[in-house]
Amino acid sequence: MINGVEIEFFKYQGAGNDFIIVNQLQVNPAIDWSRELVAKLCDRYFGIGADGFIIIQPAESADFHMLYYNSDGQVSTLCGNGSRCAVWFYYQNVRNTITNVRFTTNEGLFEGEVIDSELVKLKVLDLNDWKEKSDFYFLNTGSPHIVLFQSSIDQADMDEVGKRYRNQSPNGAAGSNVNLVQVGSENKIRTYERGVEGETLACGTGIIASALAKAVHKAYPVGTYIESFEAKGGRLQVYFNKTESGFEQIYLEGPAQEVFKGKVKI
Repeated sequence: MINGVEIEFFKYQGAGNDFIIVNQLQVNPAIDWSRELVAKLCDRYFGIGADGFIIIQPAESADFHMLYYNSDGQVSTLCGNGSRCAVWFYYQNVRNTITNVRFTTNEGLFEGEVIDSELVKLKVLDLNDWKEKSDFYFLNTGSPHIVLFQSSIDQADMDEVGKRYRNQSPNGAAGSNVNLVQVGSENKIRTYERGVEGETLACGTGIIASALAKAVHKAYPVGTYIESFEAKGGRLQVYFNKTESGFEQIYLEGPAQEVFKGKVKI
């Protein structure tokens, strides 16, 4: 493995969820993307700073493969806002002649669509299984999530809530992300993300999980729905069909934007 090289990176954000993106679609040095290196790059004081780290790689059966790391340097599961940023990156920097892309992750094959400038829609996998506990719902929308409904969330201590609920799920010691949701004419959401071990400005898969959990919680009948959520970093929408057995045609739509790019020696 080769270190001590200079690489180009891109900084993107989706509703305040920010990511470092490295393009490895072409031949690159065999860099050792160790947990320590990724965590250092994501550090907001000694590195570039980000909620997550994305490597865009070649894929045989899709436009690209997205390898995603949490900011603690661990390879992680699907990131909704990171995926939307990766789609916008691909459209901007690799192939702007198409607006629909297919990409793989460790969780499977996904589809993304560029709606217009800096607005990206992500299709995720159908969901037919969830757990309802006494005070929360557990759903895996590509990443594991706990969803709690509360009458008010503005004053909540997310560090305390996140640490209390993080491991209280079927995901056990691996932990889950924790979402507080205030249902109303405009749904509000706050999320504590594992791997970041703190609150982030938005979480795409968490907003999807919360929309579907709301449909269960409120006993929505079979049909097609749109749920809009206000996170600290911006507004995102979830589209889905509720069926007799679960949910299908699930989409997450929201903003994605390049913040800056540069080079760093690793």
